[in-house]
Amino acid sequence: MIPLLSPWALVSLALLLGVLASRTVRRGDALGMLFAVVLGSAVSALVWAATVILDGNVGDWSGVQPSATDAIGNAQPNGDLVALFTQSDQQRVYFRIDADLGPEVPGVLLEGAADELALTALTSLPPVAADMNDIVNGVILTRLDAAFDAEATVGQINAALSAINGRIAGMQPGQPFLVVAVPRQADLAALDARADDFQSRPGILLAVSGREAVANLAPSPPANATLAMDHLNDVRFPAAWNAQALQGDCADPVTVVVADFFRRPVPDSSVYQDFDQEVPGVQFLGSTGMPPEEFRYHGYDVLGTLAAAIDDAVPTGANPFPGCLTIKAVNVAGLTYVAENFAIQQAIPASGKTVVNTSLGFDNCGNPCTPENLRIAPAVDRALTGAHMRSFVRELEERVLLTTSAGNENEEVVGAIYPGARLAPWNYATTVASRADADFSFATDAQLWEPTVECPPGPCFPSLTMGPQDQTQLDDLLSQLALTGADAPGNILIVGAVDPNQNLRAGYSEPGADLAAVGTVPLMEPGEFDAGTSVAAPQVAGLASYLWRISPELRNGPVADTIGAILANNRGAADVIDAYATVLSLDPVGAPDPATWHIRRTLLDVDNDGGFDEGDLQLYVERFYEAPAYEDEVNPAARDYSEYDLNGDGYTGGNRLESFDLDRTGSSRYGAPTLTTLQLEVGTERLEIDENNASDLDILCWYAWSPLYEGDPDAREEILANRCFTISVTVDPANASVQPGGTVQFAADVSGTDNPAVDWALPDGGGTISDDGLFTAGNTGGSFTVRAISEVDPNAFGDATVEVGAGQPSGVVTLMTQGWTQPQENPITSRINHTYSGTITARFEGPVATITAATGQVNKFTELHRNGCISTSTYSGSVTGWAIASYQVSGYSVLELYATGTWQSAGVTFGGVDPQGNIICTPVGPPPATPSATQVLLFSYVRAPDGTVTGLDFNVTIGDPPTVQTGVVD
Repeated sequence: MIPLLSPWALVSLALLLGVLASRTVRRGDALGMLFAVVLGSAVSALVWAATVILDGNVGDWSGVQPSATDAIGNAQPNGDLVALFTQSDQQRVYFRIDADLGPEVPGVLLEGAADELALTALTSLPPVAADMNDIVNGVILTRLDAAFDAEATVGQINAALSAINGRIAGMQPGQPFLVVAVPRQADLAALDARADDFQSRPGILLAVSGREAVANLAPSPPANATLAMDHLNDVRFPAAWNAQALQGDCADPVTVVVADFFRRPVPDSSVYQDFDQEVPGVQFLGSTGMPPEEFRYHGYDVLGTLAAAIDDAVPTGANPFPGCLTIKAVNVAGLTYVAENFAIQQAIPASGKTVVNTSLGFDNCGNPCTPENLRIAPAVDRALTGAHMRSFVRELEERVLLTTSAGNENEEVVGAIYPGARLAPWNYATTVASRADADFSFATDAQLWEPTVECPPGPCFPSLTMGPQDQTQLDDLLSQLALTGADAPGNILIVGAVDPNQNLRAGYSEPGADLAAVGTVPLMEPGEFDAGTSVAAPQVAGLASYLWRISPELRNGPVADTIGAILANNRGAADVIDAYATVLSLDPVGAPDPATWHIRRTLLDVDNDGGFDEGDLQLYVERFYEAPAYEDEVNPAARDYSEYDLNGDGYTGGNRLESFDLDRTGSSRYGAPTLTTLQLEVGTERLEIDENNASDLDILCWYAWSPLYEGDPDAREEILANRCFTISVTVDPANASVQPGGTVQFAADVSGTDNPAVDWALPDGGGTISDDGLFTAGNTGGSFTVRAISEVDPNAFGDATVEVGAGQPSGVVTLMTQGWTQPQENPITSRINHTYSGTITARFEGPVATITAATGQVNKFTELHRNGCISTSTYSGSVTGWAIASYQVSGYSVLELYATGTWQSAGVTFGGVDPQGNIICTPVGPPPATPSATQVLLFSYVRAPDGTVTGLDFNVTIGDPPTVQTGVVD
C-alpha cells in the first residue's frame, strides 16, 4: 500500500502551520516568515513521506510496496512515483513522492563480466531466511528455488533476476542452483507464475516456488511409551557404551550436523532452557528465522535423542558422550528446500568424517486434509532438490554419512490421496538422492502423484506429477551434473521406526527404509514422549558417530564399512539396529588376541587396569552371585544397564539369554556374525555355549579360558571354581518304547566332572531299572521318566522318556515265501492261507520276540506277487518247534518267525500272462532256495527308521477260515 495520512491529521497539521504563521506576522516580516514556515513544513513532510516509502517502517506505515503509478494501482518494478499530493477518496489523503524505487528483497546479483560463465562467478552465500509472516501453509511467498544452465552467463542470470525483481539469497560455488528472493506474492498461484516467468528466461533450466520442510512427527505416541532408557535397550545401546573407554580423551571429536527446527532464543519459561546441560557445546548455525509453532523445539528433541548425556534427566542420547562430538545444529526455519541443502553443505567441515542427520520431510496435509490446507511438494520440487542433494553428497561419499527419517505418512490421509507421499524414497531431498533412478523417472509416475480421490466440494486436490516441459529441463540438468546413468550415492541411510518393545514396523512408518530404530522416545518435558521416524533416524546417527569414536580404523576407512556394519547387524523382520552386535563386529576375525580384539578386551576389563585378569573375574563374581557367600546366582528383577552386562540384555547376571559372537569363527569384520554352539574343554571338564543364547556367566567363562585372559591361572581356578564347568547329564536313548514286560538299556553321559557315576531312578514308576540302566517295563501302559542323577551333584540329572504299550495291540503281519532269503523289497502283496490246524501266538517287544505255539499242520497257501504272478505252494507235515532270526535291511529292523518240523513239498506252480500273452511270472526278488525239510518262514516283524513298528503283536489261530494278510516291507 502507498503510505497514507488521515484527513484529521492534515487538518491538525494545517492549524499548527496557521498558528506559527500568525505569531510570525505579529513580530514583523510577516510575508517572509510565513513563506519560510510553510516551505519548511512542506519539505519536512516530503522527507517523512520519502522515508516511509523507502523504508516502510516509520510510525504506523509499514509493508510499503514500491509498485504504484497512481493512488492505489500497481506498476512495473523500478517505476517512478511523481506526484506530491494527489487524490482523496473521502477517507484518506494519498502521499506520493518522485523517487526511483529499487527492489525490497534481500540478496545480491552475480558479480563479474556479463559474458563470464555464471558457474564461475558463484560464491558461498549462506541462505537468507524468509520472514515467518511470509510463510503461508508451508509456502514461502518470497522465495524461489532454481537451477540454471551450466553455459549460462553472468549477464543472463542477472537479467533474469532483474526481470522478476529478484535477488540471489543463497548459493554455493560450483553448483548451478540458486535460492532467489522476490517481492512477496499474494498467494501460491502468483508465486508459481513468478517461478514460470523466471524459468522462461534465457539461462534458467528450472524454477519452483519456495517451500519450507516439515518435521517428521508421527501422530500421537502410544500409551505404552517406554521409560528413559528402555527404548535404548531395545536396540542394545547401553551394552554398546561399555566400550566407551576406547574413546580416550576425546581430543579428536567427530562432527555431527543436525539440520532441523531450532527456536532461538529459547524462552525462559521453556524446559529447553536447560538444553545446554543435556547437550553442551552446541554450535547453532543456519537460519535466524522462527520455526512453525508445532516444530519450534523439534530439533532439540532430535538432537537430544542423538547426543544427550547420561544423567538423571531425560532424554539419554544414542551417543551420550557429547564431549566427544562437535555438534552443529542447523536451523532451517524459513529456508526453501535448496536453501536447506546449502545450509547443510556449508555446515560440513572441509575435511574429516562427519555424520549428518535430517528428520524432515516434504509432506503434510493439515487437519482436516483439504486442498486448501495441503502442504505438499510437487514431484518436480522433489526431483530438483533431490538432484541437488545427490550432486554434492556423492562428492562426500568417502567421509560423510547421512541418516534421514523415512517419513510418517503411511497411515495419514495425504498418503492415501497421493501414494507417493507414503513411500520413504520420496520423503525428502536425502531420500530422493539415495533412491531415485538415474533419470528421476519417479517424478513423472502418475500412479504416485495423481490424486486418488474425487474432487471434494470446492477446489480439487491438484496433480503433483511433473510435466513434459519440466522433464526436458530436468534431463538437461541431470546431464550437466553428470547424474544421468550414475549410481545413487552409497552414504545415505533411510531410517524407519518400530514400536517400542515389539520390533515391528510402526504403522505410521513409511515403507522403503533401509533399517529401523525405536520410534518412541522420552522428551525433556517430564512425562512427555515423542514418536516418529524423526527420533528413529538420530539413533542411527548416534550409533555411527559412536563407532567412529571407539574405532580409529573404522573412522579412517571408507564410509561403506560403517554402513555395512550397521546394516549387517540388524535384527528381526523390520531390520532393527543392534548397537551392541555392531560394536562387537569391530573386532577382527581369527583367534582371540588382546592386541587386536580391542572391543571385547575393553568390555571385560571392568576394573580399567588395561587388561582382563583375576581382578576383573572377582568383580564379576561379586555381581553375578549373592553376597556374602557368593554361591547362589543372582536373579535380577529389573534392568540396571551396568558395565557387567556382558550379553547386552540390560540385566547384570542371572539366567536371561541373548546372542553374542564369542569366537568370531565364520564371521566377518564389520559384517554379520556367524553364531553356533561352541564347546570348551579343559582337561576332563567341558563347557558348551550356544552363541544365540548366552548368559553373562557363559561369556565370562568362555573368555576366562581364552587368550584374552592375561591374569593368574591359579587365581582363575579359585575364583571360578564350580561356576563355569557345571555338571550336566544326558541319557541315551532320549526316547524309547516297549511293551509290558519288555526291557530297554539306557546309558548316561556326565560332563563337568571326573566322576561319571550316576544313580538311576524312575520318578513316575512304570517298571524297574537296574544299577546299570536296564529298564524292565511293568504291566501298566503309559509314558514314564527314566532319570540318571550325578553322584557328585544330586542337582545335576538327565531324563529320558519311555512309552510302555498297553499289551497286544493290533498290527499287520507280513508273511514270506517258504525257504526264501529275505529280499530288500517284499515281492508279495498278499497271501491266502487255505488250511491250518493248531495255534500260534507271538509277541514283539523291543528287539525280543516271545512265541508260544502248539504243534499243528500247514497244508497249502497261495501268494499274489506284485508283478501279477501267482504262486501256490503246498507242504504237509507236523510242526515241532519255532525259530527266530533278525537282521537290518536299508535301515529297517526285521524279525522273522520260522516253524520247524518234518515237511514234505507237494510242488510249486506259477501262473499269469500280460495282455499280449507274455508270461510275466518271473518272481520278484531272489529265487526260492531249496526247500528245507525242517524250516518254513511264516511271519516277519519290521521296525522302520522312524521307530514305527509293523506287525508288533499278533495272534493267529491255525484252523481259522481263509484270511488275507497284506505285506508291508519295502
